[in-house]
Amino acid sequence: MSTETTLIESLKRRANEFTLKNRALDVAPIGITIADLSQPDEPLIYVNDGFVELTGYTKSESTGRNCRFLQGDDTAEKPVARMREAIENRDSVTVELKNYRKDGTPFWNQVTLAPIPDEHEVTYYVGFQQDITQRKQFEKRLTEQRDTLETLNAMVRHDIRNDLQLTLSSLELLEPYIADSEKKHLRTALDSTQQAIQLTVAARDIADVLLRDGADTHAVSLELTLLDEIESIRTEYSTVTVNIEESLPSVDVEADKMLPSLFRNLLKNAVIHNDTDEPRITVSAATHDETVQVRIADNGPGIPADQREDVFEKGTKGEGSDGTGIGLYLVKRLAEGYGGSVTIADGEGDGTTFIVTLPLA
Repeated sequence: MSTETTLIESLKRRANEFTLKNRALDVAPIGITIADLSQPDEPLIYVNDGFVELTGYTKSESTGRNCRFLQGDDTAEKPVARMREAIENRDSVTVELKNYRKDGTPFWNQVTLAPIPDEHEVTYYVGFQQDITQRKQFEKRLTEQRDTLETLNAMVRHDIRNDLQLTLSSLELLEPYIADSEKKHLRTALDSTQQAIQLTVAARDIADVLLRDGADTHAVSLELTLLDEIESIRTEYSTVTVNIEESLPSVDVEADKMLPSLFRNLLKNAVIHNDTDEPRITVSAATHDETVQVRIADNGPGIPADQREDVFEKGTKGEGSDGTGIGLYLVKRLAEGYGGSVTIADGEGDGTTFIVTLPLA
């Protein structure tokens, strides 16, 4: 094959590659533009079909103009300034800003700009545009729902809970003045008020779990947290025996302010669903490499093997239970949010043993 033929074949291959690249740019599902920085006002010299579909402007209407024609009254200055600064410094940048289509319809545009260097200087910039309006609308709805949940959480924490505590105190003050034959009604009222207070605690925990930022974890003492919750259970349920097997490790785990709720729900679950005359709970913990395992075992009726996965689902309640069905659901959400897990041990005799694995801080 002659040198001339080889050169022609090479030119053909390059021409085909160039054509293929151009076709790829044209059919890309996002807007692509190229601006010429060597010309006055840095006009667009190329826009693809995706840009036409995104903005409504034809290629002839778009080229020869600075891309600011997409801006409008509600376009924020900050992202525009960031793009301007990046171009001046010949850097890449990604911003999100409100742009306007040809028909005046606003949309949220995620714009990425990158320099196209040659041998001497940056003369061209490539831009990628993507419509993120739906994502922005979803984020706005999430923010509004979060604000509403925070308001309801504040009401539950303070207004409703305070009123219930006041009601409980008033009912207790009435007890000496109630005839013995009528005290059953007072006891019903006291029990109902206590249950309502417990529901506010559950509602508070649900809100805190939903509102928490999973990335905002820090070192929390496992030993102190467990000891506090064990003491609370001993105080609240005087007939329950809680034993600590050996000593708890003095380690910190990666968690947040909701860690006490995780163990409180497991300990209460061990009490509430225990139908024995002498309820017992055994708590133990041991470190393993970069994690710590906490075991909470009870001598209750146990959980059938085919139901062990279901107990962690929201709304699942045991037979005859008058609880909310969210305690173990919260436990699982929290444990997994900390990068850990919660499981039920197999084949350990009577009762139930929950195993919580958490990362060490």
